[in-house]
Amino acid sequence: MALSTPERSCAFDVAFTSPQSVLEPVASRRPKYSSTAYCFAAADKDKPSGGRQIHWDPNAPGCFGVSQDDGSFRYCTPDGGSVCFNLFVSAGGATDEPGLRPTPMRTKWSQWTFVPGQAGTILFAHHNSDQLLQTCVPAAALLGAGAKGVHESRVSLCQEDTFTSALTALTVSVDGARAGVGQEDGSLVFWPPTPTSTCATQPSLVFANAHRGPITALALLCESLPEHQLQVSVAVSGSVDQQLRVWDLNAGAPLHRIVVGDASALSSPLSFLGLHLSPGAAAAAAAHQGEPAVLVLAGSAGGRCEAWSLAASTPPQQVACWQAASTSPVRLLELDEQCASVVAVAEGGGGPEVEVRSCPSSP
Repeated sequence: MALSTPERSCAFDVAFTSPQSVLEPVASRRPKYSSTAYCFAAADKDKPSGGRQIHWDPNAPGCFGVSQDDGSFRYCTPDGGSVCFNLFVSAGGATDEPGLRPTPMRTKWSQWTFVPGQAGTILFAHHNSDQLLQTCVPAAALLGAGAKGVHESRVSLCQEDTFTSALTALTVSVDGARAGVGQEDGSLVFWPPTPTSTCATQPSLVFANAHRGPITALALLCESLPEHQLQVSVAVSGSVDQQLRVWDLNAGAPLHRIVVGDASALSSPLSFLGLHLSPGAAAAAAAHQGEPAVLVLAGSAGGRCEAWSLAASTPPQQVACWQAASTSPVRLLELDEQCASVVAVAEGGGGPEVEVRSCPSSP
């Protein structure tokens, strides 16, 4: 069910609302198990495979996960150990015992992420699939146990019947309060994630046809500034239509539409988006020295990087723009406030290419 949200101007201040402003439920969904039951279990034989996406586990310092080319998932611990997991179609009973399971699924994961605040929980989607799946890395793996000591986990459908086309982008806010997906048809869905064992409903916010093309990048920022009684709750999306769109998740409405790139970059869709409070914004707001501003970091598939400042009282302003050393897709733009720099990671032919730039500041 889509929420009708007319365009607004000068509405960015609504996103900086009091904490009492909540996300209005558009549809309620209980986590359901798929009609095809899956189990997420340690592989009987650990075969090496190329990695696709790597993410640090925000709930376990030093641990990280890797989705692999053969459809498997590897969880790695700081001591150098790892456990490889496969997704199996579960028939129940004895067939769920190691060695008696059917052949594991070999479909690659197009998107996946950990959920902050929920130990071991991961969300993932298969290539060209409109289903978002949710499971949990077993606790024994989190503690560094070998594959033999790791039990299987069930897999559930997340936000069933909500998505209208293949999932092309996935993100979760740093505090774990909101999750969001972008779809091939240009639509967006946001909701508060819950553990697989929780039976509480999951209200969702849907922006149908948010872009004129597949969503290629998505980011969320949910930040509280208690000293100033403010709560920032915004999302930014990018697509092949060369547009950045900013969304107010408190009011359930669009805020800004920003055209990025130039005439020579029309063939390079956005490949990465990041949202941060501008350096010093929280301290400035707390000291009543100025309004908080949000910094949007955007990278394209052609290596172009841009930074935009968003504030309540002014239109979006570009504060930096540069071309990376190569024309490879930008995979990460990370703000290092302590060092006043931005770290850019591009997908180079011989491996990752890293650049460090001075941190852009708000005007």
